Amino acid sequence: MAAAVCVVSAIVLILGAGGCRSRGSWRNQNDELRARVMTLEEENAALEARVAELRQSIDAAARVAGLSPDILAAVPRVTGLRIDPRSHLAASAGSDPDAGSGVVATVYLTPTDGRQRFVPLVGTLTVDCVGPSGVAGGGVRSLGRVELDPGGVSEAYRSALLGTHYTVRVPLSGPVDAASGVTVIARYVDGVTGAVLVAEVTLQR
Repeated sequence: MAAAVCVVSAIVLILGAGGCRSRGSWRNQNDELRARVMTLEEENAALEARVAELRQSIDAAARVAGLSPDILAAVPRVTGLRIDPRSHLAASAGSDPDAGSGVVATVYLTPTDGRQRFVPLVGTLTVDCVGPSGVAGGGVRSLGRVELDPGGVSEAYRSALLGTHYTVRVPLSGPVDAASGVTVIARYVDGVTGAVLVAEVTLQR
């Protein structure tokens, strides 16, 4: 009988300890959820303030241009810039890439609006290709750069089997490190709003 009482007491103690751990776990989870809710509320408040600011800007621009705010708000705007994963490095025709030249980075760019739909670029575009410096202490060196004015950006527009995009080819001036590849940095400056969008990707041979 005494042994049975001891066993029951042990079970009660174990269950009680488990209950304490569970309550502690729930408490930690609740704290994390509360912190996450507070963060989301702060982010939402910041977004609402930004939307209100943009509406004021639209109203002001509409008054200056003599357009209704609805028409101005419907004008497509570039809010995102993506480098397509089909971008690649390749040797140009008749060149020897192992000699340290003749490699071209072909970069496909897709601009989108707030709904992830394609929208045309109206502005300037710079595409830089960089690689490791090859010296002690690290750093990078420029392998090539292409700068396009609004006319050049318009000429880079393509609509084919790859979809609608912009194609920029950057001839590289030096050998490509097989391990690190080439980092491509595209920088677009909107000619209407002045907004700056940057996209970056690393291409491997």
